[in-house]
Amino acid sequence: MSADTDTETDELSRTARRQAERDLLDERRALLDAVAALPPEAWDALPVDHELRAAIAQLAEMKADSARRRVIRHFARRTPKSVWPELRAAYEALSQMAPEEIVTPADEAAQAWAERLIAEGDAALAEFLDRYWQLDRNHLRRLLRNAMNREGNAAERARDALTAEIKAIRAAHDED
Repeated sequence: MSADTDTETDELSRTARRQAERDLLDERRALLDAVAALPPEAWDALPVDHELRAAIAQLAEMKADSARRRVIRHFARRTPKSVWPELRAAYEALSQMAPEEIVTPADEAAQAWAERLIAEGDAALAEFLDRYWQLDRNHLRRLLRNAMNREGNAAERARDALTAEIKAIRAAHDED
């Protein structure tokens, strides 16, 4: 009788373990599906590596079919356990924000460059032009001049235009 009880206990624990694994994968799949539904502006703010970010973008473009489920299942199993709590927290924060309120690392870097260009002038501009030599220098100089010389709302719009241009320049240069 005790041998039968031990077998039942082993199978029950094995069944319970497998059910827990399935539940965890289902939770991860649901999170990846929800993250893919976020606006594209939010994807850069996620604390994930480039490969998972590319998979999220791919998922967003795919229709709901077996190929999409395979991609979700693959990344749900392959992504390290340490990523999931951060990803869930980031999703919860980003899902509450409007797309224009989301600040990505690229936005922060462009803002830092814009502030440095405005504060330091020609010295910072020379360094920026050395780093990003393919850009339209006259256009950047005009944006910088506008950001430095305008006042009030016009100054804010000029700084935003400078920041947007720097972000575009950095994105184009970093892809090459």
